[in-house]
Amino acid sequence: METLRWGIIGTARIAAEQVVPALNRARNTKLQAVASRSLDRAKTFARNHGIPSYYGSYDELLQDPEVDAVYISLPNHLHAQWSIRAAQSGKHILCEKPAVLHPSELTAVLNACREANVRYMEAFMYQLHPQWDRVLEILRSGQIGSVRSIRAAFTFPLLGEFDIRLQPVMGGGALYDVGCYCVHAIRRIVGDEEPSVVRAEANFSVDGIVDRTLSADLGFNHGVSASFVCSFEQEDRQDVVIEGSSGTLKVSHAFRPDLGKPTLSIQTAATLVDEPVPNADVYVLEVEHFSDGVFTGNPFRNTDEDVAANSRWIDRIYRAAGRRQGA
Repeated sequence: METLRWGIIGTARIAAEQVVPALNRARNTKLQAVASRSLDRAKTFARNHGIPSYYGSYDELLQDPEVDAVYISLPNHLHAQWSIRAAQSGKHILCEKPAVLHPSELTAVLNACREANVRYMEAFMYQLHPQWDRVLEILRSGQIGSVRSIRAAFTFPLLGEFDIRLQPVMGGGALYDVGCYCVHAIRRIVGDEEPSVVRAEANFSVDGIVDRTLSADLGFNHGVSASFVCSFEQEDRQDVVIEGSSGTLKVSHAFRPDLGKPTLSIQTAATLVDEPVPNADVYVLEVEHFSDGVFTGNPFRNTDEDVAANSRWIDRIYRAAGRRQGA
């Protein structure tokens, strides 16, 4: 069996708590190296997680011939820059969301990947959980009829004013952090159509850039409507409700199924069925899916076109919400 050798760029909590364990458990991966801007931090991280190589700069890791692919776990404003550098170094790239902060950045990222013949994917791990395979199966079956509306929410209370997710220069904001999942899920359901109507409201920090809470309404020419809320100021919530012409499908723990017991509730005129979903490690599924795609050349679940669409939608929503321009 082929094995993809991985390096981790950045020592963020998601890398330590989710991605490192996933790479160690996956069937087709080997965790080879980690890099931080601090050699001591990289050394400590490597020792704590049994990683063979560590570096005090990201460029040093990218020069390591024993690394085939990188997971980019950096603040949002550095994703595009280091995706391009990784591609130019011949490394395949799994980049934490959001892939970029502006659609204009994505062209350079994807061009660099194509020129270097490396694979690239934005990390929306939730879509690989069996829960979402089942959601799409139910929708295709017509069990709840034609989709009429979609409501999504991803909220949690963020404590601490110095959290990186509240820093404007680092790409802070609820839409970038958790609302992007709502956008991604809505896109999965409605298909390729772009929204014809975008309305949004947000509670911005005093900088006018970082949204602490944002809600949006989206309209589509084929009659479907969608709405979502994302927030750092509300209680824990992550769900999607899909209303059809003859029923409703509710998806619990829609984006972090590992944090609870995900269930699909299917309501029709005649029945209400609560359908449990099998347990699955979404982060293992994600790195295995990526590694398989590198070896086989098969399309990723999250294609370049998906990445571009998500970025466009987020940009339109921020503009509709009145986010300060130039941010």
